[in-house]
Amino acid sequence: MLMTLESLNYADQSKDLLKADVDILLSQVIRMSDLIEKARISVRTGMIEED
Repeated sequence: MLMTLESLNYADQSKDLLKADVDILLSQVIRMSDLIEKARISVRTGMIEED
């Protein structure tokens, strides 16, 4: 029984760490998306100014 409780505790900790990793990755993806959109706008603006 003790082994099972330790396993469950470890699984809960692993789940929490995984959630934290996913949150970090999601925030990085959102930040990259924002940077890509800013780059697209810069390119479009640059092309319009050149014409």
